[in-house]
Amino acid sequence: MLKKVLIPLGLVVIVAIFVVVNLQHREKATDVRTEPVSRLDLIELASASGKVQPKISVDISADVTGKIVAVHAEEGDVVKSGQLLLEIDPTQFRETVRSQEAQYQSSLAALREAEARLEQQASEWERAQGLFAGQGISTRDYESARTSYKLAEAQLVSAQRRVDQSAALLEQGRDNLAKTSIRAPMDGVVVRREADVGEIAIQSSLSIQVLMVIADLSVMEVEVDVDETEIPRVDIGQAASVEIDAYPDSTFHGRVTEIANSPRQASTDRGVDFKVVITLDRGYTGLRPGLSATAEITTARRDSALAIPIQALTMRTTKTLESEQSRLRRRLGDAAPADFAFTEDQKEVEGVLVVADDRALFVPVATGITGEKHFEVLSGLTGDEIIVTGPMRTVRTLTHGERVKIERGKQEDREEDEEQSSGAGVSVDVD
Repeated sequence: MLKKVLIPLGLVVIVAIFVVVNLQHREKATDVRTEPVSRLDLIELASASGKVQPKISVDISADVTGKIVAVHAEEGDVVKSGQLLLEIDPTQFRETVRSQEAQYQSSLAALREAEARLEQQASEWERAQGLFAGQGISTRDYESARTSYKLAEAQLVSAQRRVDQSAALLEQGRDNLAKTSIRAPMDGVVVRREADVGEIAIQSSLSIQVLMVIADLSVMEVEVDVDETEIPRVDIGQAASVEIDAYPDSTFHGRVTEIANSPRQASTDRGVDFKVVITLDRGYTGLRPGLSATAEITTARRDSALAIPIQALTMRTTKTLESEQSRLRRRLGDAAPADFAFTEDQKEVEGVLVVADDRALFVPVATGITGEKHFEVLSGLTGDEIIVTGPMRTVRTLTHGERVKIERGKQEDREEDEEQSSGAGVSVDVD
């Protein structure tokens, strides 16, 4: 009787032990969100902020020093090339010209006198040559006539040089007098006026005193500072869209026309920026120099590119992956995926977690351009895969070969703070 009782009891114990051991070895499955790999049109952008400025802007300064006696243009006025803008007191320069004109006339008179003297000495020299040939004059008289002729030639040359010098001084004086009237060098708009009647305009080679600024507002540019990490992707001719703070409901379009070779002066608390100039494709009424703007430069475009969400891309060390692959091979045997192929000097690798047979398998990928929410995939995927996209913490911590369970319901992005607070959901798979 006791034997009949012990045998069923032993079978129950054996079954219980088997169940307990089986449950202990059963893997847990991590809840994940997934998306299929898709093909999308991707646009890569480089964003930067800066200021609106005219393509052509001229600083008006004085070429002579003097008191400003008249201002004929105000800020905002439209001016034409050659139009009178400012006048500097011409009195001193006018008197200088009168003096130089007198000197010029005097030098001309001296020149005519030297020409007459040379003509007289030439006649005397010719006569002396004839008399000397017939022994009509002495050698001394002959040499004296020749010397007088040579001296008259030299005096004529000197008189000509004095005429040239006085003419140059007169021309310089007239030029300085003309410079007392400052005229517009081009058609444009007075965007700044610093001069007032009674101020002294100073001409200096060491520093420039800006009296006015004239700009051609028909062609405007946006000068932005592009971060050093993005500058390699920016090139001449790339299209750009510009948003200007003063016009929040408008978008302006243009192209990159200039990229600086040298960086801006860097401060200690920020990275290095390079100046990039975007020329707007047409004139926009109302744009003013100095307006704040933000530009998005289209650095690359891919049509129907194999794409993955940005949050799906993760990083693993090669050492970790090799260890996880070895553990998965021991668990699955021949059913385990193929081993990774890393180079000897490779320390880390980018990749995604592909869902296959209810497991998340790490697959290395090479990425191309970065769109607003997606990476372009150059190699590693075929386009038929389902990849893990969230939660963010789970993407970072999932191990290669770990069991996963796809969340049912909405496959939408969660806010990062929600993900950080809730963490990865875990459930027990009891199949």
